[in-house]
Amino acid sequence: MIAVIAIFTVLLSTANYAYGKHLTELPNYLVPCNVSDKPCLTRTLQNIFLQLKTGIPGITNVTNIDLQESDKIQVILNQTDLIDVQVTLSKGIVLGLSDTEVQNPFYYEKRGTISFEMKFPKLRMMADYEMEGKILKYDVTGKNKFIMNLENSDAQVKMLTDLVTQDGEQFFLVQDVKIKFGKIRRIQTFFKDLFKSNKSIEKEAEEEFKKHVRDLNRAILPLVEESVRDILKTIMRRVFRFIPVKYVFANISHPSLEN
Repeated sequence: MIAVIAIFTVLLSTANYAYGKHLTELPNYLVPCNVSDKPCLTRTLQNIFLQLKTGIPGITNVTNIDLQESDKIQVILNQTDLIDVQVTLSKGIVLGLSDTEVQNPFYYEKRGTISFEMKFPKLRMMADYEMEGKILKYDVTGKNKFIMNLENSDAQVKMLTDLVTQDGEQFFLVQDVKIKFGKIRRIQTFFKDLFKSNKSIEKEAEEEFKKHVRDLNRAILPLVEESVRDILKTIMRRVFRFIPVKYVFANISHPSLEN
């Protein structure tokens, strides 16, 4: 079993979720969609990600999504006889998110969830890491740079939202984002100075790691999932408190709209 615990340095709640400037005119990259119109919603979400290559005009705190740092996170990886470590990541960025291809979006009104698939040609995660624990039979205590490369990967994303009213407009309040990677054609992982405290076993351990490289890479995958999740949550919160619901959906009903 792999257990993941994320510790975020900045906590956002409904109480302090302030709304400032927002769109007052429909931009050319958005077309309001019927809830059931998947092709339309696919184009709308895809266009939002295309805008995130350079930043969305009007949002000063959203620039290139590839340069968005994740908050400090702590991940516990525990899989019997394979890996049992605690990893802390900081200053993490994930290059390649701006090249996301969006597929199969769906808005479930009763639950307030927006789900879609993300396909990535290439992702490259870079972060500072601290690790302590055991991989295979080797004790590891490392602190330096972490890099993970993924090629031709896809992930299922679910945004948990509420509808809120501000300045006479309806907005999606993004409460949380969940992500789970699926198919990945290739994974490469690198921890610099993983055996800094015990250089004598480094060569032997590397040979053993090569024998289990596929399983180890999969076991370490939650490091990327948590980082992408944190980045998406930060960005989507800012995007959807800037874009009124009416510019995403032309027809929408929700209990909160009836008050």
